[in-house]
Amino acid sequence: MARHGAARNTAARRTAPVETNSLFEEFYQKQQVVGEDSWDEFMTVLQKPMPVVVRLNRTKPHWQELQVSFAMDVRWSELPWFPGAWRCDAKDYDDSLRSQCSALNKSYALRFQEAASLVPPLLLEVKSTDLLLDLCAAPGSKTLECIELMREESDSLEGVVIANDADAERCFELLPLITRKARHPGCAVVLGNGAKYPAQFWGPGDQLLQPGLVRG
Repeated sequence: MARHGAARNTAARRTAPVETNSLFEEFYQKQQVVGEDSWDEFMTVLQKPMPVVVRLNRTKPHWQELQVSFAMDVRWSELPWFPGAWRCDAKDYDDSLRSQCSALNKSYALRFQEAASLVPPLLLEVKSTDLLLDLCAAPGSKTLECIELMREESDSLEGVVIANDADAERCFELLPLITRKARHPGCAVVLGNGAKYPAQFWGPGDQLLQPGLVRG
């Protein structure tokens, strides 16, 4: 009985009612983000649960074995543009799978990360000797991905990553918790306003601002 009850509770969580908000819809209709003939399709996409995406840590020993395990599970499909990143539909992500992935996440064998979040480090083409500044780093997924990309290319540990965030709590508690997983000696966590970082003065009234995610 308990098992059937648990199954019903799990099913109920996966079939939660679709949320609607008339003010939300009114606002975005006024913005004309899509044409009137595409509005219903637009709302359907927004109301669809997002898939679960995980990124395997390819700097871990024997990560290929985990890659094979994901490939054998029909619930997962690999992102074609990111080897080692896997996608699972929300309807297939049950309690058992959630527990397994949570345990792998704690051991730093994988990281939960939205597909869109995977893109910036790839576009940077991070190299093992780079000096990389992440001005809005928390919660740290992209920062960690950059460090791993550095480590994948070379074991020299020459690369430096500066992870900055304007929120003190996220900077002092969350970021160190995430970045220390990589055990990369060239990683520093900094608290500062990304829009005014670094504040470099070249003369009276002149200030150079360096916003954005940069690589040097």
